[in-house]
Amino acid sequence: MSPLGRLALATGLALVMASGPAHAAVKAWLDSNQVAPGDSVRLTLEYEGQTNSAPDLSPLERDFDVLGSSRTTTFEMLNGSTSTKTQIEVTLSPRHAGRLTLPSISWAGDRSPALALDVSASGGGSSAGSGNGVFLQTEFGPAQPYVQAAVTVTVRLYTREALYNPSLTFSGTHDVLIRQVGSDESGSVTRGGESYDVVTRHYVVFPQRSGSLTIPGPVLDAQVPVGNPAGAALNDPFAGLFGPTPFGGNVFSTSKPIRLHGTAITLDVRPRPSGTAGGYWMPASEVTLSSTWHPASLQAQAGDPMTVDLDLRAVGLTAAQLPDLSQLLQLPAGLKAYPDEAKLSDSASGDTLVGTRTQSIALIADQPGRFTLPALRLRWWDTRANRARETLLPARTLVVVPAAGSTLSAQSAPPPQVHAPGQAVSGVAVAGAAPPPGAPKAFGAAPGRGLLSGRGVGWLGLSVALALAWLATLGAWWRLRKGAVSARRFGQTAASELTPALVAAPGAVAAPAAPVVVAGASAARAAFRLACQRNDATGARRHLLAWVRATWPDSAPTGLNALARQVDDPSLAALIRELDRACYAAERWSGRALSEALAGLPQRKRGSADQASDLEQLYP
Repeated sequence: MSPLGRLALATGLALVMASGPAHAAVKAWLDSNQVAPGDSVRLTLEYEGQTNSAPDLSPLERDFDVLGSSRTTTFEMLNGSTSTKTQIEVTLSPRHAGRLTLPSISWAGDRSPALALDVSASGGGSSAGSGNGVFLQTEFGPAQPYVQAAVTVTVRLYTREALYNPSLTFSGTHDVLIRQVGSDESGSVTRGGESYDVVTRHYVVFPQRSGSLTIPGPVLDAQVPVGNPAGAALNDPFAGLFGPTPFGGNVFSTSKPIRLHGTAITLDVRPRPSGTAGGYWMPASEVTLSSTWHPASLQAQAGDPMTVDLDLRAVGLTAAQLPDLSQLLQLPAGLKAYPDEAKLSDSASGDTLVGTRTQSIALIADQPGRFTLPALRLRWWDTRANRARETLLPARTLVVVPAAGSTLSAQSAPPPQVHAPGQAVSGVAVAGAAPPPGAPKAFGAAPGRGLLSGRGVGWLGLSVALALAWLATLGAWWRLRKGAVSARRFGQTAASELTPALVAAPGAVAAPAAPVVVAGASAARAAFRLACQRNDATGARRHLLAWVRATWPDSAPTGLNALARQVDDPSLAALIRELDRACYAAERWSGRALSEALAGLPQRKRGSADQASDLEQLYP
């Protein structure tokens, strides 16, 4: 091709390119080329033309936090030609100091140029700050803790500026557990001739594995004012701190976001010392263990519970880290433990946590005897002295006596005294001994002697006396029934326990029932089941009512009939009434059916309430 032809071709191509759409590369610029750590910078990306796509900002996440972005599209008409521009504004916060490079950003097939940003160092080894008079200071210790031991972390926020909607976060990882301790503390301090307001917050860090651990420092997000548009409203720099904005309106139009990264925490975590592997592990600065027994005499009847309240307190541990004390008890044969659900609580003590575990354990023996519980030994590691320690509760001996009215009780009664022939004991002749002269003979001892004969007058007098006593009992019962309202004042427990003695079969000696001392519903339920196994109707009734009172303390029924009326299951209600009849009619009773049917307290009828007389519950 001739030179003239080549020139014509080049001119044509230039005209074609000029007549087509112009797509320049994506433009990019920063509102400032130098910022302080924690301060924010605004990156603007501009695309010539209109597009619905979004730029890929992921390359920025290596050195920057993306705090927010906005998008605008503008149309311009000049000399009859129309142009379109799309802009993306991205607010960035540098994660560390130094000379950083903002990489090229891809957008709609084009790329932006790379940019440089100078982030000046804050100058403090454990502080991170911004150019707005706001900085964080982090202190922690110890730097070489044991695994799962407490590391105290104190974060202080210094500010000379008003902060809007601030948020201080310190998040854990799968390797550490972080808990805030107590509330924020406010104060003021002068540093470098400048006055700062200070907010102090305490944390406790529990490393969950040994070895080297690096924990990202706390992060502050806030808005700081640009200029002073609010005037005097900014005189209170902590107005709205950790709360709403201090004054109305849209503060974001006159403020900008900041994000401060506190200094990272590096720990060299030591493993559990040799000899402490297996079982529980308690690294603490102080441990106390105490116990309270009910009854204090450590004596109860067979089938009745004795309870011990154990209180474990550890400084530098959470309650969830404390062991289950019921698993550490060594029980002798014949004694069973029924622990209640433990109560866990954490509280602040200075800059650390105190974990408390309170647990009640019911101990029940179904046979009389003496049962010695060995000392309860609790091993823990003293983090202050760096040595193993042991806290113990002394051994205790529990005395279990036979239940009143039981066969064992009769067998364990003192042997009868040996009397001389003819000697009377309390007006009753001793079996096998000759009656004294003039004493009445037993009925049927001499054939042909009638009941109304001269020698049977003594027996007749005794019978009349018993009949009169029975009539007196009936009269007393009638007076008590008519005075039921006033009798309520004596309480349901006293009435329900004394009544079986009044209505027992004539001639039987009924000892007053022992009071029930239970730690909670689980102990009463265990005692109830044990009484059912022994077919002990009186004990089953007593412990069932104790179980009900522990479960429904505010509206417990006053007796078994009242309980039966509140049960939806008719068959279960019948079994409860059967137990009530057995107690007051001296009937034989088998507790298997009721124990199997009453695995747990049933649902109560809606609107049910025990409105009947307390004394009416004492009789079938």
